[in-house]
Amino acid sequence: MIFLNTIKQNDVREKILREKGMKEMKQIKKLATLVLALVMCFAMGMTAFAADATTKLTVEGDSSESFKGYLLMTATNSGDKYAYTVNAKYSSILQTAANKTSDADVIAYISGLDADGMRTFADKTYRAILKNKLGEDKAFKGGTIADVKQGYWLIADVTNVDAKEGAANSMVMIKTAGETAVTFKTKKETPKVEKKVKDVDDTKGTTSGWQDNAEFDVGDEMDFQLTGTVASNISSYKSYYYEFHDTMTNMTYVAKSYTVQIDGQTVTSSFTPSWDASTKKLSFKCENILSISGVNVTKDSKVVVTYKATLDESAVVGTNGNPNTVYLQYSNNPYSDEDGKPTTGNTPKDTVIVFTFDAVVNKINSSKEPLNGAGFTLYKKVNSTWNKVGDEITGQTTFTFHGLDEGSYKLEETTVPPGYNKAKDIEFSIEAVYDADGSLKELKSDNTIFKATLNITTGKVEADVVNNSGSILPETGGIGTTIFYLLGGLLMIVAVVLLVTKRRMSSEK
Repeated sequence: MIFLNTIKQNDVREKILREKGMKEMKQIKKLATLVLALVMCFAMGMTAFAADATTKLTVEGDSSESFKGYLLMTATNSGDKYAYTVNAKYSSILQTAANKTSDADVIAYISGLDADGMRTFADKTYRAILKNKLGEDKAFKGGTIADVKQGYWLIADVTNVDAKEGAANSMVMIKTAGETAVTFKTKKETPKVEKKVKDVDDTKGTTSGWQDNAEFDVGDEMDFQLTGTVASNISSYKSYYYEFHDTMTNMTYVAKSYTVQIDGQTVTSSFTPSWDASTKKLSFKCENILSISGVNVTKDSKVVVTYKATLDESAVVGTNGNPNTVYLQYSNNPYSDEDGKPTTGNTPKDTVIVFTFDAVVNKINSSKEPLNGAGFTLYKKVNSTWNKVGDEITGQTTFTFHGLDEGSYKLEETTVPPGYNKAKDIEFSIEAVYDADGSLKELKSDNTIFKATLNITTGKVEADVVNNSGSILPETGGIGTTIFYLLGGLLMIVAVVLLVTKRRMSSEK
C-alpha cells in the first residue's frame, strides 16, 4: 500500500514538473519573439534613417551667383553599401541620355563612365531638363550651406553672365551618398588672351622674340601677336563664338596683313577682320570656331592671330608710350542656345606698349644765344649704313627729330649760318631701359660730346650745338696751301721773264 502511494506521488510530481517546463518554454518563445520583433523594428528604423539621411552642402562663390540642383537619384544604404533609385521625374531623360531602356541599366551604365563620358552624359541630361522645362529640386546661392538629400545631384550655375568679364556658366555632378558634408564649386576656367609685339633693332639688324614692349621709329611697320585660349568645357558647346577686340593708340592697321592659326593650322579665311580708322579699333571674328572644317578644337587649343600696323606721326613720346590693348569676346554658356539666347563674355584686357623718342637740337652761338640760319639732317645707322631720317630741317633755332627708335644716330649741320663755322658731325645713341613689369625706367645716350639732357618723362634727348663766328682757315697740306704754291710759282716765272727781257733790252743799247 505504501509502495502504491509512493508511485502516485512520483507521477503527480512529474506532471507538475512537465507543466512547469511547458510554461517556461512558452515564456522563452514569447521573449524570443519579442526580441526578434525589437530587432526588426530597429533594423527598419535604421533603414528609414538611411533613406532620410542628409548631407551638409557648402556652395562656394559669392551671393550674386545662382545655382539649381536636380536630384537625379536617391540613395539608401545597408551598412557601407548603397543602393540608388532613379528619381521618376528624370527616368525617361536619363534612359534617353544613356541609350538604355530601364533604370537599372542606367545605373549600371553611369557606374562604368570615365570623366569624359560622364561629362557627355551630364550635358545630354541637362539639355533635356532645360528642353522639357523641368523645375529644380533645390535652389542655391553662392556662399550658402544647405541640407540636401543623399543621392546623385546635377547642379547647374544659372547666374546671368551675359556680357560679363571673366564669367561663364557650367554645371557639375555631385555624389552625396554616405557623405556628411560636401563642398562644391562649378568649374569656370574661362578663356584667356595675351598680346605681344616683336621688337626690331635696326642698328644691329636683330629682331627680338614676342614681348610686352618695343621701340619704333614713326612710320615703321610693327608685328603684333594675339593668342587666345578656349573654355575648359569646350566639349559642352554646340557653337562657340570667338572674337578678338583690339584698340590701338596712334597706330594704323596694315590692310590684309593678318593671319590666323588654330593649333598651328592656318584658318585665316574663317575669321573676318574689321578696322575703324577713326576709333583705331580692330577686330577678328569667327561666329563658330567649332564649325571650321578640318579643325578639332579641344580644351587645350590656342588661337593665334598675327598682323602688322604702322606707328603714326601723332605717336606719344616718353613714359606713357602708345598702348595697344586687346580683349577676347567668347561664348560663356554652353546651354544658352537651348532657349535661343546665346550669351557671350569678355576676358580681362591685356596691353603692350610701343615707345618712341625725340632728339632735340638747340642751335646757339658762342654766347649761348639762339642762332638762326642753320639746317640739320639726321642719319640712322641701319646695319653698317647711314640712312637719312626724313628731310633736312631749317628755318628755326630748335630742331626736333620726332619719333625715333633705339639705335645709333649721326647729326650733320647741312646748312651753315653765314659768317659761322660749320659744326662737326655728332654721333650719338638712344637706349631705353625697362623695369621688370615692362614700364620705361631710363633713357641713355653714349656720347659725351653731345652732352645731351635725357628726360624719361618727355622721352627727349636734348642738346645744344654751338657755331663759332669767322672763316675757316686753311690747314697745312690743304687746298689753300696748294693755291699759295701755285701763285708763288707764277710770280717767280713772271719775275724771271721780266728780268731776262730787261737784260736783252740793255744789251741792244
